[in-house]
Amino acid sequence: MKYVLGIDLGTTNTFAAVLTQGKKEPELLSIRQPIDGFGPEHFDYQPQLPSALAMNHGLTFVGQAARELVRHGHGKLVILSAKRHMGTSWSRKIGEGNSWAREWTPEQVSGCILKTVLEAAQTRFGTDPQHVVITVPASFGSEARSATLRAAKLAGFNLKRARLFDEPTAALLDQI
Repeated sequence: MKYVLGIDLGTTNTFAAVLTQGKKEPELLSIRQPIDGFGPEHFDYQPQLPSALAMNHGLTFVGQAARELVRHGHGKLVILSAKRHMGTSWSRKIGEGNSWAREWTPEQVSGCILKTVLEAAQTRFGTDPQHVVITVPASFGSEARSATLRAAKLAGFNLKRARLFDEPTAALLDQI
């Protein structure tokens, strides 16, 4: 099925909407995430994906799974609000002193978040989106915009089919 994917890559939370061929209204994309635990019985589909990444014992967690680690007192293993640093040289090491330790850039963190969204869309529709639109703050300069596109590429998006829209412009499009 053909569809367009719109992503609000937020500082705190990420949301995605899909517009499928033949429909007039977009709908929020639900993403499988752990709720109150990590066992298979603790998963649910939620449209809100926390913009968080965690790493523990070499495993990478995105979204609610990362937030769960903060809730359980493991905040040093979690990166929050990486979007604030897009286009800068900021980085953060998770797992200091462990063999699995790794340095993360904002592009890599955002790339993992975007990959989670892409995989949810691919699972639902069985194919890649025809086009993807990612919203960015109007205040983002060229470096932050380029970093967002690099994150999209890391996530597996075809950049020939990807566009960035300023958040106010995306909001305005609903009225056109």
